[in-house]
Amino acid sequence: MLDLVLRGGKILDGTGSGMRDGDVCIRGERIVAIGDRHGEGAVRVIDVDGMLITPGFVDVHSHYDGLLLADIPDSSAVMQGVTTLVVGNCGFSPAPVNALFRDLLLAQMDAILGGVEFTWTTFGGYLDTLEAKHPPVNTAALVGHNAVRVAAMGFEMRQARMDELETMRRYVAEAMESGAAGLSTGLVYPPGTFANTSEVVELARVVKKYGGIYTSHIRNEANKLIDAVQEAITIGEESGVPVQISHCKVSGSTNWGQSGRLIQTIHDARARGLDVTGDQYPYIAGSTMLSTLLPPWAHEGGVPETMIRLRSAEMRSKMRHDMLNGVGDWWNPSRNTTWDKVMIAASPFKPEIEGKTLERLAQEAQTDPFTVLFDLLLETQSRILMVIFMMHEDDVKTIMRDPQIMVGTDALGTGSRPHPRAYGTYPRILSKYVREEHVIELPEAIRKMTSFPAQRFAMKDRGVLREGAYADVVVFDPKTVKDEATFEDPIQQPKGIPYVLVNGTMAIEDGKVTAARSGKVLRRAGA
Repeated sequence: MLDLVLRGGKILDGTGSGMRDGDVCIRGERIVAIGDRHGEGAVRVIDVDGMLITPGFVDVHSHYDGLLLADIPDSSAVMQGVTTLVVGNCGFSPAPVNALFRDLLLAQMDAILGGVEFTWTTFGGYLDTLEAKHPPVNTAALVGHNAVRVAAMGFEMRQARMDELETMRRYVAEAMESGAAGLSTGLVYPPGTFANTSEVVELARVVKKYGGIYTSHIRNEANKLIDAVQEAITIGEESGVPVQISHCKVSGSTNWGQSGRLIQTIHDARARGLDVTGDQYPYIAGSTMLSTLLPPWAHEGGVPETMIRLRSAEMRSKMRHDMLNGVGDWWNPSRNTTWDKVMIAASPFKPEIEGKTLERLAQEAQTDPFTVLFDLLLETQSRILMVIFMMHEDDVKTIMRDPQIMVGTDALGTGSRPHPRAYGTYPRILSKYVREEHVIELPEAIRKMTSFPAQRFAMKDRGVLREGAYADVVVFDPKTVKDEATFEDPIQQPKGIPYVLVNGTMAIEDGKVTAARSGKVLRRAGA
């Protein structure tokens, strides 16, 4: 007896192969048959004539670590067809936690991770907690270098001592033994930005022993883009781990057009035998902590020390100077855009400013944007996110066309004006870049969303439609699927996705979110 048959649709199996007719037959958590079954002996048959049936989308880059633990989990991922998430990106993970530096870690990561309480100390404890919550979608987790460094040495702006490096190695080993998919870095964020390349190489060597992956929000996505990509490649080359360049982009108008060089750098590394790939979201704006606009030295000691500096007129003057003129090799986002392109996305302590730019807030307060920035960080204790417009559409398309680039949302999903990628990434690609502008072909787009990322993160029996695979499935209308989320009104469910199944259970039914929590915690094989 079959539990469900999706009958009469067109199938794209996720491998990049062309479209074919067929029914998808499901029993329990698995696909048991694909072909012309017409629903014989099935408990339920759904007619999906005119629809496409594809594997569930695998989002390799999200920041839902904390939101997955909520009693009522965020539904923005599954609404756009995502059935599997990778969390712990950009060096931000909820573990390990050293009680000595717990409050520093929480103060830095609260805005990104979305209200994590840190009731655990080890990475295994975090995964156990997530497992007990029964997440709504499948979840794999990376251990973040920022969390590891904080646990070992706080927010010290210096090279790690040998004993501290050994402590970091032990934290990474515990995470890998507990089932982490690999190690992530966010080398533009403190304290990761204080680390040198050799420190990351040493930690990546631990990951190599367990067969994991290294993913990186690289050190510079603007004027030092290629150097930063090369650093990530060097880390992979010296440690032996596969490398994933996170949310590939070119930031700042003076750097636009460098996407071809970015892609060529990845291909040159692959030609030398190195395993390097990347991911991307399809927008010209990013989103991160507003505090990222401050120079690196302003973050030494963590958020409490930053707050002390923000109370000092002398320190504010120094911050302003360094933001205007740069300092060292710092990736300076304020020099890669203008104040009217920096919008408040999430400000839980001042929600009335969400959706306003720093330029507008400065005009309303009859002051300058620097003062607004410093005051906001102080008033909110740095728990505030921004959307920042820095990229060009031509670079987005160049990166998207490359076969070694998969899809990820980089979704944060908090506040009243989150980046629309949290709700629209996958339908946006399917509508704007496939159906309307023909940037990539549909089978290739689905491969980038399904089998490619699943294989990259060693997710067995996922990312493909075949007998024996888990029944992570999306049904959508290729003629009407469309993102509705905009920067002005981002919390909007996409159109044209009536059904999403996670491990054989309906997560979206007739276009509406169900109460199902059928996801699994995907621990690395062998853990």
